[in-house]
Amino acid sequence: MNIANSKDPVLKVTDLGPATALNYQFSLKGAERAYRKADADDKKVTSGMESDCEFVIEWLNSGRRPGKKRGIERRAGYEREILLDPIRMKAFACD
Repeated sequence: MNIANSKDPVLKVTDLGPATALNYQFSLKGAERAYRKADADDKKVTSGMESDCEFVIEWLNSGRRPGKKRGIERRAGYEREILLDPIRMKAFACD
């Protein structure tokens, strides 16, 4: 990562690396700094960047989509059911 002698590190797109929670936290801090310096039009865009980073960080840390209370393994049978064409099902039954 490129870090200048100032207290705010310079973050470039090439420095982001793999999709890890730590890298998204660096991106979130950069978006927060940009939000503080932005004018009214740019604040809308940078706040969207912040919320996207927070969403991904929560997903990477928990291993589940944010906002969901329980995973697919805890769903009822009708929620796990996959609809399939009867003709296609017949092909599985004949084998």
